Parts: sequence; C-alpha cells; structure tokens
Amino acid sequence: MRGVDLIYLGIVSGATAVLKRILKSATQEPMPRTLERARGAGHNVSAAIILGLGVGAGCEEHIMGKAELINRQPSTYLSTLKLTLDDSVTSECLAAPDDGFKL
Repeated sequence: MRGVDLIYLGIVSGATAVLKRILKSATQEPMPRTLERARGAGHNVSAAIILGLGVGAGCEEHIMGKAELINRQPSTYLSTLKLTLDDSVTSECLAAPDDGFKL
C-alpha cells in the first residue's frame, strides 16, 4: 500500500468536559466516526489515551467514555500515556474553578 499506512489519533479522554478542562480544543464526539472512517479506508490506527485525568469530578466519565469508544471502535494499536504538565501551563491548569476536578 502506498501513501498513508498508519494514522495516529490522540483520544486523550472519553469526556469532552475533561478535554475542555485540560485546554484541548477537540471534543470527544467525532472520535468514533474518525476511527470508523480511517479503518474503513484500510488504514491502521494507533490511538493513545492519557491515564490519570479527571481524578475526582469527571473521573467516571473520563474512564467510561474511553472504554466505550475503544470497545465500539477498536484501533489497530492502543497506547497509554502519563500526563506531565509543563511548568508554563501548570498554574493555568490548576488555577481553574474549584469544580472538584483534579489532575
């Protein structure tokens, strides 16, 4: 096969609220269709999720959303990543409202 053989998708979280809270511009909604279309076009998909987001408020949605997506639209490869905040964004991420969300 020529061209693109592998597509990388950063799932990060199964919860749009968690994605917004960590300052990601993406939402969870298009991810299932993206996985389905990529596989339907014959591409291998390498997906990555981040462990440890949404501790406290948002934890269940973060975990269950990822599990549902992975079970419904499995990727060819799945990897997990550990979140490490850069010093330049730590204060911005942690200074958000006290809504029970913790990194």
